[in-house]
Amino acid sequence: MEKLILLSFYLLPMIGVSQNWPPPIKIQYEKRSINLIDNLSPRDSITARELIESGCDVNVWNSYGEHSLILAIKNDLNEIARLIIAKNVDVNLSNSTGKSALMFATEKANFEIMGLLIDSGADMYSYDNFGKNVIQYVFLKKENRIEGIHFFYEKDYDFHRPLFSHAESFLKYTCRQQDVEVVKYLVEKKICDVNEVDPLGYDLLESNVVHSPELFEYLLEKLSNKKLKEYYFKLIEANDVVLLGILLESYKVDLNTLNEYGETVIFSKLCSLEMMIYLLKKGINVNLKNSNGITVMMEACNNLDLDKVVLLYYNGANVNLSDNNNWRALDYAERSYFTVENGRKESIVSFLKNGCQAVNGKDLKEVDAPMRKGIIIK
Repeated sequence: MEKLILLSFYLLPMIGVSQNWPPPIKIQYEKRSINLIDNLSPRDSITARELIESGCDVNVWNSYGEHSLILAIKNDLNEIARLIIAKNVDVNLSNSTGKSALMFATEKANFEIMGLLIDSGADMYSYDNFGKNVIQYVFLKKENRIEGIHFFYEKDYDFHRPLFSHAESFLKYTCRQQDVEVVKYLVEKKICDVNEVDPLGYDLLESNVVHSPELFEYLLEKLSNKKLKEYYFKLIEANDVVLLGILLESYKVDLNTLNEYGETVIFSKLCSLEMMIYLLKKGINVNLKNSNGITVMMEACNNLDLDKVVLLYYNGANVNLSDNNNWRALDYAERSYFTVENGRKESIVSFLKNGCQAVNGKDLKEVDAPMRKGIIIK
């Protein structure tokens, strides 16, 4: 082994390797792209500025369909965005989903660039491919949404103009978001009219878009023309016991008022068992008849709603009352065309014929069923 190393030592100079050993290290620098689209990142902002100032084409797009202006806004390169806008590019350009440069700036609450874009002709009322308006992007950055709305107000945005996505006003859209703070701002600053109505004539509380107790209470106080009867019916159909409680505690409403079909609210199949219990506690007349002489007990029997039948029976419903055709509750149960499993029809018929000893000799109050406990309301 020693001889081999020694031989190599003497042979290397003979083949001319010694003069160039070790080989020189060549440092190669990657050639920077002269395409602006390849330099729109925070680390390349200097290069991007130099390219723009040297007269490069700013109307370039990446493989995702995003223009250089959109990329500059997305990457918070305000200086680059200003330079591109100054080149008189189309400020209403958008990406493949229809999201415009102004939408990107609004989403980021970049008020400087938003102002430049609008002053340069950007459309404040444009929509993306999903039907989302520019101003709806204000809500994506919650901490800046009030400031964003004020910004558009200062830019003379028409807040009464219907939004395309919901065909509703901005105030109604904000109510749908349950954004109490923004609604209060819009109303108190008189940017929007709290008494506005939609094309169907419904006000904000009639439209069933408010579900926040705080927002409901605020609007109920602010509305000048309160449609208490309409709110009453709407809340019962929506089974919103909490909001109905606020309404009944704040204003006097006739619980036994009839709707346009001549019925009390508990006739509706939409009226849940929980809502019915609440109304019974409030003192609604359980034996009130509609224009056809039908009681809510008859309606419950016709729908084969065992829970409601039991609830009504033990809270004063008279099963012997007759409608205009001389039908009683039992007739409605026996002639019901509804198909219900688990022998519910038979249980109701047996209950009405035999009283409370109806199911296997047990009091129907004791039979397991949803909401069956505590059905007698004091």
